[in-house]
Amino acid sequence: MTGFPDGFDRHPSAPDRAFQEVNPIGNAFETPNVRTGGFSKATTKAIVEQFSQKVDPGWASKIQGTAQKTGKDSWHADASYRKAAEYAKDPKVASVSLNRSIDAALGTNTISKQRPDITVTFKDGTSVHICECVSTTQSKRSQDNKNNANARKLDEAGYKPSTETIERGGGNDPTGGKATGEAPTKGFFGGLFGGLFGG
Repeated sequence: MTGFPDGFDRHPSAPDRAFQEVNPIGNAFETPNVRTGGFSKATTKAIVEQFSQKVDPGWASKIQGTAQKTGKDSWHADASYRKAAEYAKDPKVASVSLNRSIDAALGTNTISKQRPDITVTFKDGTSVHICECVSTTQSKRSQDNKNNANARKLDEAGYKPSTETIERGGGNDPTGGKATGEAPTKGFFGGLFGGLFGG
């Protein structure tokens, strides 16, 4: 079993399906809808009721999008997801976007179509934090340059940007350098949280 933030555990033989041990259908085992990757409304509601003590919609509802996975190693997505959860729990944060364009995250059209791994907006209406996780095919320098270019565009548009670059195993890596496999997928968690929280 893989440990999740806030106590989630994924069933190892069915990573994109509901947890067998908390299946709200009883002995039946409902799989996600093939087209949408989601569950029926009744199933979703039952799952949420059972998980309500472990995922607080107060922060989970701030997170939009799905963490980007690069290659077979899940570290990039895991680090993005964990960092997004950290930001979302900050009461000063309004929204956290995973792998979405800056324009999409801000509701604008002309600032940038670039997709940071994480874009955080704050309730003051002007502060924006962008974060990149360095994958195996990238360098810290390239990601710093990407962050700086986007920060300049945000500054020119009247925002107050800040940036962060996460290297695997570095001091700000929330996974400690490990590929944990915990990042939500478009199957189970993408359907569940997307349907519930507007993903």
